Amino acid sequence: NLPAEFATAPVLGIAEIPKGSFQGKNLILIDPSFGTADAPRPHLGVYEDDGNLAAGEVFVPIEGLDPTVKLSSIDMNPESEEEEIAAYDMENHAFYILDSTFAVRLGPVPVLGAPCGFINAWFFGSVDRTGLRGAGAGIAYDGPDKLLINSAFYNSWETHFVLEYDLKAGGAYLGSAVDLSGAALSGLNPDIAFVAMDTGKVGAEETVFSLNVGDDSIYA
Repeated sequence: NLPAEFATAPVLGIAEIPKGSFQGKNLILIDPSFGTADAPRPHLGVYEDDGNLAAGEVFVPIEGLDPTVKLSSIDMNPESEEEEIAAYDMENHAFYILDSTFAVRLGPVPVLGAPCGFINAWFFGSVDRTGLRGAGAGIAYDGPDKLLINSAFYNSWETHFVLEYDLKAGGAYLGSAVDLSGAALSGLNPDIAFVAMDTGKVGAEETVFSLNVGDDSIYA
């Protein structure tokens, strides 16, 4: 349930808050200007599990971003002593690290590969193709100091490589990758377009979960 002034704003990202006074609540990313010709206005707000803003909370604009950003996914650091938020910018294929006041601490940090044009070209809820465009690549913490982002390499229509970046080194690429192309039934078909992900465990095994809009399925 969005407040009246943001009633038509698209909700672009969500992340559970792992610690602090809002532990267990949800951080929500919206942008009233997303998919329009207006300047971007990304905001963050804290929500209860019942779908309502936490008591006394309001949406707060993110400070210090490049004026061309199009933020499309977020995650919160699960282990850092400080509250820390990672956000992916699908317009410039880069990421930002934000502090607990929703101000930029690091970034923009360009990432390897290319943004997913397959998703950028999709229009939702609009017959005349002027409506909201789909979200971009997924982003997820892998421990307190590493960040996972998926990117396209073969072409701009597949995002099945998940690359690892070192936040201790200013966001430098660590040289390791996870190949998610096993999601394809034959070769690179159907389309492999992973647009959201998170990390977790299956039993004791570290696992990456990711949503592939190419076949509307979640893979682990």
